[in-house]
Amino acid sequence: MADVYHPLTDSGNLVPARKLVNQLAEEADKWSSTELPEGVNTPAMKEQLNTLKMQARGLAHQIAKGANDDLVKDKVNQLHQQFHAIQKSRLNSKENEGDQQHQHQDRQAK
Repeated sequence: MADVYHPLTDSGNLVPARKLVNQLAEEADKWSSTELPEGVNTPAMKEQLNTLKMQARGLAHQIAKGANDDLVKDKVNQLHQQFHAIQKSRLNSKENEGDQQHQHQDRQAK
């Protein structure tokens, strides 16, 4: 994602997005079909991953059909937002796991 998003935001460069979109779509597809860890194996997370996969595939299809720069910029930004929503959900899940483990350890210590 960084190799696609940061050139766009840093300098308006869409070449990496156009060049790497198929790889990005493949990675999103793999990610969405990978078995998830217990803390994030939820219907909501699966839906987020599926959305990322569909957005990436859609962008790849649109670029293959000659999408204009404004559309590519908009879709890359949407992908980036979805990617960060997934990361945030994952981070929140890990924090909740840590809180639960901490509470469990506190109860054992008493």
